[in-house]
Amino acid sequence: MKMSLGVVVLCVLTLVELSDEAVYKKLSSVDDLKSVYSEKYLPMHNLILLHWFANTVNINNNNVVHLTYDPSRDFGSHYYGNCDEMLAPVPQGYQYYTVGNLNPPNGNFPPYVLYPQVIEYAWMGRNRDRIIVQAQTGGSHRVSQMYLTKHFTKPSQCSRYDPNYTFELSTDLLQQLRLFSFTNNSQTLQQLRDHFEENIDDTQLNDLINIWGSAQARLGLLFLIVTPQRANMIGLCKQKSFLVTDSAVDITDDWQNCELQQMQLDVKTGDNGKAKIVWRNVPQNQINDGAAMVLFNNQIDQKNNITYKVIQSSEGSLTP
Repeated sequence: MKMSLGVVVLCVLTLVELSDEAVYKKLSSVDDLKSVYSEKYLPMHNLILLHWFANTVNINNNNVVHLTYDPSRDFGSHYYGNCDEMLAPVPQGYQYYTVGNLNPPNGNFPPYVLYPQVIEYAWMGRNRDRIIVQAQTGGSHRVSQMYLTKHFTKPSQCSRYDPNYTFELSTDLLQQLRLFSFTNNSQTLQQLRDHFEENIDDTQLNDLINIWGSAQARLGLLFLIVTPQRANMIGLCKQKSFLVTDSAVDITDDWQNCELQQMQLDVKTGDNGKAKIVWRNVPQNQINDGAAMVLFNNQIDQKNNITYKVIQSSEGSLTP
């Protein structure tokens, strides 16, 4: 009896010791990403950040990841001290680094990361998603661990990242994300869709090309696969486009209605006689993601906006 009691006590102590080190869900495939997005409301820009990261690092024939940038400075990457012990202690010769801050002077990200084609994911959003890597401090920058995480809404001095939204990344996931590279022409959009056995018809693929452009349609397909409920709203929530003149805003074209969100966007005459853009019924989740009212010279030139206003309430107005 005494021996049995001793074994029970030993097992309990072992379980307590293991629980002290956090273990995060490991994302090993696009299907795993899809599962996470169905469970949690993640910042959608992190798909763009993941896409960039997967197609920026080097993965050798042994499936080992090496950073191709200086993690102490490039792309705003910097040392992460893990002061809240959210992650395991680093072995000798390694350090944690974090990357993903889009605020200046981190402007050496490619334009599709800083200024996504789709307004919903524009850079003026919350800017909370990050990737943390455990990398060698030597010249090779070999990576041993990778994590997707996000900042708390109001980070404390030490606890900067939310463990409830932290996931371990695998090299296998990065390899799958590399299939969506802008320069990977080994598979057509149809073949890439079929590769992931997705029930997406050719009409939807054509819509992706119209919304994202032919150069970035693969990224649009990634959104459609991972988060179909939200991706269906991408680019379709511009009920009307506007041409800004010196004294008015003219309706130039009709777009599809946002039936799923029931958002409304109208042009009215303001008190000063000029046009006033009014919005209503903007969902709170869109506001949390960093929704904004953006005005362009025309529908084609969507890189040089005239003005924008971050939407902080479900209804409001903007007078250009």
